[in-house]
Amino acid sequence: MLNSVYLIGRLVDTPTLKTYNGSTNLTTLRLAVNRPFKNSAGENEADFFNITFWDINARNTCDYCQKGDLILAVCRLQTHVSDLQVQVGGETVVKKINNLDIIGERIVFLNVSKKKVDNYVDVNQNIEAEESE
Repeated sequence: MLNSVYLIGRLVDTPTLKTYNGSTNLTTLRLAVNRPFKNSAGENEADFFNITFWDINARNTCDYCQKGDLILAVCRLQTHVSDLQVQVGGETVVKKINNLDIIGERIVFLNVSKKKVDNYVDVNQNIEAEESE
């Protein structure tokens, strides 16, 4: 089975690092991805995607990226179901809502404008080296 999504786009906001359960780093990026065609007015349009990165990828993204930077995000899709309570005729009804999440597996900085990447550690290269040993 294959579950891979490749997105190239620009960061809408500067990423911020959050901590989950007191020890796990995460960040959610908003990525603007241009459509490959122009609309009827001859203008470019973009789609906006929320991508969640965890651990070292989240930390590196927050350390080295800012609003407007161009990145390649290698992701997978994941679904989860949540309950939504709605009032129908004075009665509370619970509806199941299917949600689609985009989980970042790897990130490539295509143009990082202002922050230096001298000390950047490519976690993906380290993992590949460990697997080959």
